[in-house]
This record gives sequence, C-alpha cells and structure tokens, in this order.
Amino acid sequence: MATINIQQELEEIATGHKYLYLGDEGFIKHSDNKEYIKNKLAKSDKTFNEKIWGTLGNFDKSRINWQGELQHSMNGNFESEGITQELKQTLIEATGTNDLNLADIKERYISFDKVNFPEDLSGEKSLRLTLFLNPGEGAVVYYQHFDMDESDPDKGSHKGFDYDFILPEATRNAAGLIDFNTYNRDRLSYEIDIIPKEIMTDNDDPELIKKLRFVVKILTFERKATSNENIIERTEEKVFGSDKKYKLMVFNTDEDAFRKVEKDKYDIDPAKKTLFLIHGTFSDTANSYEAILKEKNGEPSLLKQYLDGNNKHKQIIAFNHQTMFDDAEENAEHLMKALNDYDPGFTFTKRLDLIGTSRGALVAKYLAIEYEKNSGINSKIPVDKIITVSGANGCGYLTKGKNYINAILKILNKGSIVQKILVSIAQLSVAYITSRSGLDLMKPGSSRLTYILDYKPVQGSITDVLTLSADFQVVKSKKIGKKIKNFALRIGDRIVQTMLGKQHDFVIGTIEQQIAKPFPPVHLQDNKLFNAIHGQVLGKPGAWGIIVKYLQM
Repeated sequence: MATINIQQELEEIATGHKYLYLGDEGFIKHSDNKEYIKNKLAKSDKTFNEKIWGTLGNFDKSRINWQGELQHSMNGNFESEGITQELKQTLIEATGTNDLNLADIKERYISFDKVNFPEDLSGEKSLRLTLFLNPGEGAVVYYQHFDMDESDPDKGSHKGFDYDFILPEATRNAAGLIDFNTYNRDRLSYEIDIIPKEIMTDNDDPELIKKLRFVVKILTFERKATSNENIIERTEEKVFGSDKKYKLMVFNTDEDAFRKVEKDKYDIDPAKKTLFLIHGTFSDTANSYEAILKEKNGEPSLLKQYLDGNNKHKQIIAFNHQTMFDDAEENAEHLMKALNDYDPGFTFTKRLDLIGTSRGALVAKYLAIEYEKNSGINSKIPVDKIITVSGANGCGYLTKGKNYINAILKILNKGSIVQKILVSIAQLSVAYITSRSGLDLMKPGSSRLTYILDYKPVQGSITDVLTLSADFQVVKSKKIGKKIKNFALRIGDRIVQTMLGKQHDFVIGTIEQQIAKPFPPVHLQDNKLFNAIHGQVLGKPGAWGIIVKYLQM
C-alpha cells in the first residue's frame, strides 16, 4: 500500500498540480523513469509497466486542491478475499472463457477515506481516473461501499456490502473520434463521482446519519474477446447457452414448462387461440415470467392452471430474443424466421393476445403496428389485445446512461443470470451501451421509440392496450432492500426523480409505464398500479387476476 500526502506530492512531481501518479512510488520518482513516464502521459509510449498503473485528478483537468492523504495499491495483488473474490468468480462465469482463473485477475484499490475535498467539488464536479492497460486487457472498476463503522467487507462478514460499477469513457482514435476500441488501446478513462462522507438514512429523522467509506477498486484481466460485440456475445452464450439467443417456444402443460418448438414433438397450431409472452431487457422468458411459471406450495404454475381452465386461450408461446444489439424490427425478423423454420407456410389464423414485460412491451406494440400496416415485417402474427407490464416506453437512465446498469443491479439477486451479464457489460463504455439499437429502442426521444409511440392506427383497428405499472417509494419504504435504499441515498432521490419522474419503479417512470400509445388504453376498475420494483409486478397479489379478466373480455 502507498500513502500519498496530496499537497506534498503535488509539489514534488511535475504535473502542474493537475494529477497524481498511482503505482510504485520508488519507480515513479526514480530519475531513470522520468522519460518513460513523460512519454506515457503524452501517449507517445504505449507500452505497459505495472509500476505505474494510472493517474488521478479532477475530471475537468483543473488544478487539484484536495487536502489529506490518498491511499492506493502499489502493484496490486492476485489474491483476494470475501466479496471481491465473489465478484471475481462472477466475472469468470460471465466472460465466456474457461481460460480465466481467480489467480489471473489482479486487484487494485484507491481509498479516499482520508481525503478532504473542497466544497467546490460537490454537485456536478467529479474525478478522473486514467487506467493504464495492456492492449488486450479488460478492466472492471467499481465503488466498494460499506459504512465507516463496518469492518472491511473482504474480511469476515460482508452482509452489508454493496458495489456500483464505474463504466469507462468511450475510447477515441488519433483524430479524436469515438472508436469503441477494446483491443488496441493502452488506457481507459473513468469519471468518478465523489461519494458523500455521510448520508441521512431517514428523511423524517435528521439525527440518523450514516458515515460512508469511499473506496474504488479495479480488477484487470486478460480476455479473449476482440470487440465490444464479442464480449457480449461470449457472455450471453456462456450464461444463456448457445441456443437461447433466439428461440421460439411453446408451453407444454404436461411438463408445466416452455419447450423449444419442434415438429411432431412440441408443435404449435395456427388455428388455436394463442397467448404470446415477450420478455424484457437482459433477460429471457424464464426470468421475466418467473412469477407465473414457477410452481408454488405444491400447486402447478399459473400458466398451467390457466391453460387447464376453461379459458379462451388454448396455446401459449414465447420467444427468447436478443435485447441489446437488435431492435424491435430485428426481433420481428428473427421471429418470422423461427416460424418459417418450423413450417415455411405457417401463419396464425386467429388473432393473438400479447403480454410484454419492460422492453417486451415495445416489441409487442411493434408487431401489432407492422401487421396492421401490412409492411411485410410481420405477416404471420395478427394482434388483438396487448398487455404491458412495466412497459419501457422511455427509460430516463438511458439519456445519460451512467446509472442504468447500477440501478438494475440493485433489484437483482446475487448470482442471477442478469447480474452476470451486467458484470461483463461493466467493461464497456456508457456511450457504447446506450447506442446499441436494442437499448436505443427505450431511449426517450430516439427515432426507434418515437416510431412506435407516434404511429397512427388505421381506421377500424381493433388492438387496444392494458397497462400494469408500478410506483416504488424508494426512500420512504420500510421494507426496502438495503442495496436499493443506499443507492438512492448516495446518488440522491432527486436525481432519480429527475431521470425517471416523481413516481417510478426504480428503472422506468410510472408515467412511461402507463403509456398505451399508439393504441387506445383499456379502462378497468381494478387497481393496475402496484407497489413494486421493476420486474416484480407479476408476482404481486391481484396482478395475474387482472390480466386473466382482461383476456376473457
């Protein structure tokens, strides 16, 4: 560990008081290495030396006027304990390669606990970490959160541990243009928001103040992927399986489960009244619809009970699909291909009712639009009713992007498939993630989202939309999870409300969830607003009952 007296260090090194070096103090200050360090900072020397692994300064490159001591790793280490070891293991499970071991991932850290930041670094101000890397090296950077009075979460119990990823800035080429380079760059830049030293844990009691640690950790590792796309593709193949990126399925009541559509084994009938389930982002059918797919208290799933009952629908299908790289049009094209692969002449002869969760709500609306327009994009699935559950008709986080992944992480169970995907995605820049067509579909104001919401239904259109939504009181809830509450307190509930609106489910604003457009809304007397975080509405009492009631109308 190295300890830097900040002001004294700035006087000793020739950086114009704009940044501090991170690494081995003996190497950094040795006269023989001055030329290498000078050329490294000037980007004329792209070789990597682990003795100097980064620099730290203000994000706007202004002069440093912090006081106190900064502690950081000198060279880093490959042995980790506790929650850091668990995060390493998750990274291995998500990278899509069997060549990475715990001992191959180097851990470094920066502690700001003894740094005093001036008041003018509050609010919009932030820090810049420049991390030096080997060309093919990957990096995951994150805040390691724990209270000042808690023991190190890497030692012993770590029940209160939490982390937020810090995504890198987009790389740029020699001309200054963004190039999303993942393999031939020698550094990455990160914007680090300053964590408050204390937060109020209850808005109604100003005496309840929690003191926070401010620690940033860095994990670096060699990776096989050669592009951003390859990183995600390898991860999805690893966690979902190679056949799950696009898969048409039918619900089998005998097995109480979805099975891949297959001739003479798991058939679909074009003449049966069919219910079609469409899942959300970074997910699949099993995860998005877990609440109605799992057995409970020895009883069969709600889907099996529905099909076994005397209801309109005699068949339920679902479609696992790509949600990050492909937009709604590409999802629809793959769906048509899946139906053609099953039977080249296959077309449903009765209108389908669609349920779409989160991003799936937009795919459902898109299918209805394209069938109604007779555009040729959807020629096989005529749409009647649409039910949207927490529909992602605009996700405010995607306007800036930096909090999107961390917000989703807070609502996930540790070890879940989606968590593994997000850990891998944390290697990528905010600009890259938010510009992918599948996420751009949910970005407020994007042409893809506008195309769906501004569509004018044709005369005689019969499609209408029932919306189920959620409003979760992040700060005031007494039963809120610690990770969610602390996240909201750290970034400020006002910031959350600025991005999502006063009412939200922690990922999508409630107003956006309640948008039926472009089709007319269905008005029921039943409560369609639930106290739930994103992705959990279907598990709330009464939610499935409302859906069934509408489907039978």
